[in-house]
Amino acid sequence: MTKLTIEIPDSLHRTVKSFASAHGESIKDFFVDAATERLKKRSKESPKTSAKKIAEKKIVKKSTKYITEKEADKMLKPYLLRMIKRIESGQEKGYSKEEFFKKLREEK
Repeated sequence: MTKLTIEIPDSLHRTVKSFASAHGESIKDFFVDAATERLKKRSKESPKTSAKKIAEKKIVKKSTKYITEKEADKMLKPYLLRMIKRIESGQEKGYSKEEFFKKLREEK
């Protein structure tokens, strides 16, 4: 397994950390899942292009070291939609903003 270090804005880090924690997963798991889903999606768009080629293309194309808010939204949207469905179906409890942050403080 390869180790990867990335720089992201503090606000995105807090959001991902909160989201991952609320779902019982690590930040690493969150990013691995997000990258995997993105590669699968891109592979479907262009069947002749392998996931590896897509990843290489993305690395060359992106020269900035920060993720944009729009990119963060794209990454988080599928997870948030699944979370909303779980809350609506009763599989997961919905939290008020106060309850959510109280729970986060307790976990530290």
